[in-house]
Amino acid sequence: EAYTFSMALKVTENALLTNGTSVCDGRLEIFYNGSWGTVCDDSWDLPDANVVCRQLQCEAAVEAITPVSYGPGSGHIWLDDVHCQGNESSLSICTHRGWGQNDCRHKEDVGVNCTEFKILRLTDGCSGQLQVFYNNSWGSVCANNMDKATAAKFCQELGCGRLKSDVKEELSKLDLDPKWLDNVRCRGHEASVWQCPSSPWGKNTCTRTEVAAFNCTETLDLRLVGGTNNCSGRVEIKYGDTWGTVCDDDWDMKDVKVVCQQLRCGEPVSAELEFGGGRGVIWLNKVRCRGTEAHLWDCQHEPLGKNDCEHKEDAGVNCTEQTD
Repeated sequence: EAYTFSMALKVTENALLTNGTSVCDGRLEIFYNGSWGTVCDDSWDLPDANVVCRQLQCEAAVEAITPVSYGPGSGHIWLDDVHCQGNESSLSICTHRGWGQNDCRHKEDVGVNCTEFKILRLTDGCSGQLQVFYNNSWGSVCANNMDKATAAKFCQELGCGRLKSDVKEELSKLDLDPKWLDNVRCRGHEASVWQCPSSPWGKNTCTRTEVAAFNCTETLDLRLVGGTNNCSGRVEIKYGDTWGTVCDDDWDMKDVKVVCQQLRCGEPVSAELEFGGGRGVIWLNKVRCRGTEAHLWDCQHEPLGKNDCEHKEDAGVNCTEQTD
């Protein structure tokens, strides 16, 4: 499944959007009575979708997606015939048939598309300061109340293996530095770090010197192979000890720009397949950069190693060489 995230609701009833193209887009799933399940699209409309978006701390719903656009789920279908006014704080407050009461099948699972976008990164790939993109800008995650179990959950979420070090407080590396998250504390049962309790977004008292930093066990690196210089070639990523490639699905000039910047090359010139196929693991697929990310793996993408690609689809780039 694609990188997808949600915010915490309460211990007994969490929600997330999964299998979508961003953290606030996807099939709606509800955690209730110890297990995850879906919501049927009977009577589903925009006020219902707006409640979900508010519950997940996303912005207003773009669409009330019905029938399903993100593939069927599995397990319980927890809710059916949901009727919200649109101002409720949680989907469970809206009227519905009752938990687990429905006459639906998973082909009727509902999805939601909200406007907000969130993504995580560590400043040095799989180590460094923890940052989050929210409300159209990168900001920091503060270290207050963050324990090792919570930091380990971030390592797992980022595909960076296990936690390798204690959580430290550091001076932020961001010039304009909104503190988006603070007092993040996972309980252990969460499917995603975005379900872990925290202070409200942007509400905190932490300073520039209290940014959370830690190291995970895995490492990430980037190189270009098969070109005429270090600024052109097939894009390859090293995850742990293994080099692999990047699939060209959704590959465009914004992705190329990030690669050029990360390798300290000059301007992006083209996104090419002319450098031939690589070998081994295809680490990244469906990369969608905004063009401002520090690393290619900071961009939205499928989970590491998940793809339906062949090496004939390996992405390449051409950048100008850096002259200074």
